[in-house]
Amino acid sequence: MMKRLAHRMETEATWDQTAYNEEQFYPAHGTHGTVGVTSRVMNYFCNLNSKTFFRFFREDASLLHGYKPLSLHINYHPEKLQRMQDVFAFYFKGVEKGIWRWNGGEGSKLLTECKKLKQAGAPDESKPHIAQILKSGVIDWGTCLKCIKPQRGGLLKTPWEPGRWGEAGEVSAYPDFKDTVFATLGGAMHLLRFNETGEFLSTRCSDGELLKGRLVFS
Repeated sequence: MMKRLAHRMETEATWDQTAYNEEQFYPAHGTHGTVGVTSRVMNYFCNLNSKTFFRFFREDASLLHGYKPLSLHINYHPEKLQRMQDVFAFYFKGVEKGIWRWNGGEGSKLLTECKKLKQAGAPDESKPHIAQILKSGVIDWGTCLKCIKPQRGGLLKTPWEPGRWGEAGEVSAYPDFKDTVFATLGGAMHLLRFNETGEFLSTRCSDGELLKGRLVFS
């Protein structure tokens, strides 16, 4: 098996996993002989992949809390590292919150909600939190000091490409915050939750990455 796969990797433009499956399961035909390996099908609840976990296993309370798999291969979704960290936290630290932030398919549940936000309109300047942002006019974005400038009408000046900002309103992920603000910069949307002093915590919609920042008042 390994010699045949090594030869195919050297001579063909094929994916290693595809070639492995082909050599394992294709029957002999013509001049092609089988490699002679024996296949053993394991219980897919004992040896999960991430598709089974996030689409089915997670949704069954009796499985999620009453059964622990032997292995879980995080290979189906593009957010491999973040999902792996959340699954590890669930099984080894008892922290369940993280596994629920993801869709069964691609992306986070928060990203799905973010995509529904209307970005074209101008923020309502009569609202106190919007007025506070415009009064400052400058934002420290993490270590990028004074580099983000929210404008009237919803334009966001950034060191990268122009972005948008505005009212996100109530977001189900943050029920305690009624005045969440969205900001789209660098091709990614973020949700900002401000406190009374102008400090904020930003959550990137795609993967939940957190970043701290603040409004700068002269």
